[in-house]
Amino acid sequence: MQFSNDLLRTFTAVADCGNFTRAGEVVNRTQSAVSMQIKRLESEVGHVLLERNGGLRSITLTPKGEELLRYARRILLLHDEAVAAVARPGVEGKVRLGLPEDYSSTFLPEVLARFGKTHPNAQVDVVCAPGTDVSSLLEAGKLDLAIRAEIDPLEGTEMLRREPLNWITSPSSLVHERTPVPLAVYWEGCTYRKWAMRMLENAGRDYRVAFTSLSISGILAAVFAGLAVGVVGSTTLPEGVRVLGIDDGYPSLPDASIMLQYRSGPKNELMDCLAEHVRDAFQGM
Repeated sequence: MQFSNDLLRTFTAVADCGNFTRAGEVVNRTQSAVSMQIKRLESEVGHVLLERNGGLRSITLTPKGEELLRYARRILLLHDEAVAAVARPGVEGKVRLGLPEDYSSTFLPEVLARFGKTHPNAQVDVVCAPGTDVSSLLEAGKLDLAIRAEIDPLEGTEMLRREPLNWITSPSSLVHERTPVPLAVYWEGCTYRKWAMRMLENAGRDYRVAFTSLSISGILAAVFAGLAVGVVGSTTLPEGVRVLGIDDGYPSLPDASIMLQYRSGPKNELMDCLAEHVRDAFQGM
């Protein structure tokens, strides 16, 4: 038996995205093509890898699927690094990446480590800033690539993943029961801030902005101190917090669209290489 990297890449995309439609967006295939590839992989393996819950709209991995996924990630990682190292050994230059500060400590170290191995002579300039600033820098041509977080997908961007948003508070505090609700949020223009306020207004709950910060560390400091309720994505959900839900009087939040966007104008090889590593890192989240 020999595994096709193409099939393994589609399989990992389905596992990461949770359904066939979103996985198709990641691997640039139709839903039916994704379904056919999964069936082919299951036939070659001789085991059911995915449980279809409600058709193709939601899936979970079987035990065999979980086992294969661990190997698939390692195979694809080594394959991509080998291709990059052999095919592009001498690429030099500078590439500029902008992203919200939320992801600087989660996926960024992996991206930089892998890019540094495959392109040791390249320079990477990283800007961690609020989403509105990242967007402005990209539009001004001061960034080559940007990670964007919005509720709805934007034209001209590539979907990386859908990110569930969470209300969080300190497990040792009852601050979430206060009226008005004290919020710890990013500065004006943040998508998470906007939707936190909108959902509380729709639910008829009074709130006040108690703390603002340009970084997630500032928001978490207020949350852990028991002084405010915050909103974070699942990727940056820290240990030791309490997640609030409908039973606590907090409405469900929409998922955020995490997107990759190139600057306008021609692309270059360094941009494409870094973009590959960004995709792989988000698919592995």
